[in-house]
Amino acid sequence: MDLDIAKVAIGVVIAVAGWIVGHIFNSRRDAAVNRKKMVTSYLVDAYRKLNTFACVLASGAEGTPSLAEDINSAVGDVQLFGTPMQIQLVKEIAEHMVGKRHVPGEQLTALLHDLRDALRTELDLDAIDAPIAHLHIGFSTNEVNPRPNKVAGGDA
Repeated sequence: MDLDIAKVAIGVVIAVAGWIVGHIFNSRRDAAVNRKKMVTSYLVDAYRKLNTFACVLASGAEGTPSLAEDINSAVGDVQLFGTPMQIQLVKEIAEHMVGKRHVPGEQLTALLHDLRDALRTELDLDAIDAPIAHLHIGFSTNEVNPRPNKVAGGDA
């Protein structure tokens, strides 16, 4: 009889230990998946904001205060969640803008390409080697329909 109790006790201990270990591994996996989703979401948002900035630059249109806020947000997100190369590129862009009061199109394009490539890899999408096209649709207060200002390929 004592042997039967011992068998049941050992079975219960093994089951509980297995449940605890499984829970720990599942929690770690879930945290990693959530972290990956969050980083990807922030970098997609940063890409969109920086691409909008590049479109405005390519068109020669005037920026807006909300665009400036978006750029500041995108720069912060890239510095927080980006790869070392992306952080370096955003740092070069920021330093150039402060020192020379103009945006280095080459670095902005390189940053957009690097973000696009990293995000497509992360999302398991095919790699793309094509240049990034910039299109800025401007609205005049007197016009109902949008009017393309300029299309530029590959350069901000």
